[in-house]
Amino acid sequence: MEQTAKKSGIHYGWIVAAACCLISALGTGLLMNSLGTFIKPVSTAMGFDRGKFSLAVSMLSLIGVFVFPYWGKLMQKVSIRKLIMIAAVVIGGSLYAISFCTKLWQFYALHILIGLFNGGVATLPVSTLVSRWFISKKGTAMGIATCGSGLGSMILVPLVSRVTTAVSWQAAYRFLGVMFICVALFAAVLFIRDRPSDKGLEAYRITDAGSAKGTSSGKIGRTWDGLTKSEALKTSCMKYFSAGIVMTGILYSGMISHIYAYLTDISFPAAKASSIISISMFVLLCGKFILGMIFDRFGTKIGIYLSYGCFALAFVCLIAAASNSAFAYAYCLFGGFGVSVSAVGIAYITDYFFGPKEYSMIFGLVSSMLLIGTTIGTTLSGFLYDTFGTYRFAWFIYFAAVMVVIFLLAKANRSYEQDLLPLQKQSV
Repeated sequence: MEQTAKKSGIHYGWIVAAACCLISALGTGLLMNSLGTFIKPVSTAMGFDRGKFSLAVSMLSLIGVFVFPYWGKLMQKVSIRKLIMIAAVVIGGSLYAISFCTKLWQFYALHILIGLFNGGVATLPVSTLVSRWFISKKGTAMGIATCGSGLGSMILVPLVSRVTTAVSWQAAYRFLGVMFICVALFAAVLFIRDRPSDKGLEAYRITDAGSAKGTSSGKIGRTWDGLTKSEALKTSCMKYFSAGIVMTGILYSGMISHIYAYLTDISFPAAKASSIISISMFVLLCGKFILGMIFDRFGTKIGIYLSYGCFALAFVCLIAAASNSAFAYAYCLFGGFGVSVSAVGIAYITDYFFGPKEYSMIFGLVSSMLLIGTTIGTTLSGFLYDTFGTYRFAWFIYFAAVMVVIFLLAKANRSYEQDLLPLQKQSV
């Protein structure tokens, strides 16, 4: 096959990226960004401590730490499309079943079950599909594929809040369960395909002569095969990168899972708090797409500094929002854009550092590290609240942690340039 795109019309890779947007709306937008909305109403209704119920949400991430590497290995051998369908049915059914829980251990058990299958609908399958379908414009495609997390959160957080207030938290869980199955099966059955060869195509690539569709020329995607998982684990780049990823997970979930509770604690009405979160998720939606283009155009360094700088400013805004409500809206801008690095940024950087050779296996490991952080972050914020009666201490700690993450990722990039970039040049 000499063609890298269809002779007429859009390359099918962009359709796959759009379908992946729906999957990320569920796997990240719902499971990672929206379930925190239940922490306060369920804890209050059932008489649970927030820290203890937060642990139920953390169970979803905790179990993923152990199973994500296996999902990555499975995706090297089994159809990602089929794995998405299986995971959707199990997770949707589990969400529906949570509505019948009356004991804390029951919440824990079902969140563990969701965690076991979350690898089938998380960023792992989405980014793996993008890595297979795109050589050029990977950042832009990754932004499209992962921006669904912002779209899902923007829609679901206020919707869950309204259903919980108007009906019950049980009704909200049942709605989410049914919706999860329907949307995931729609995307997987009709649009997602595992590889370009399934459609008689090659991966999307911009050539020297011009783009895949015959438009103006642009950057040519790398043709480096990359490293195996075992080779990547031996590099100093991976060591710094791993530490930064764990801390990113802490920052991400420590903020996202408790933002609704924090805003209502500082006297924002439930509807207003939901609206603020929706605005931040809209910024997240746009931010992922923009960040992907920034990585494509300006490189990894600029993308890292910009996104984590916004992350730091988000915590400043949350601290200030307690005395001036205007800062809650400033948080929407910085928080929405900063959080985008947890999906499109990390997925792009993983491919950039280590290549596509065993991407799903390497990113499965990276996802586990991110989940270690998210497990710690959700629970840490809950227990800090229980201890001090406020989230302000958590925001101060997380602001300082952002500075550490920037340092670690800068070291990882320097190690890449010194140790791995020469290998890439030799293979060209």
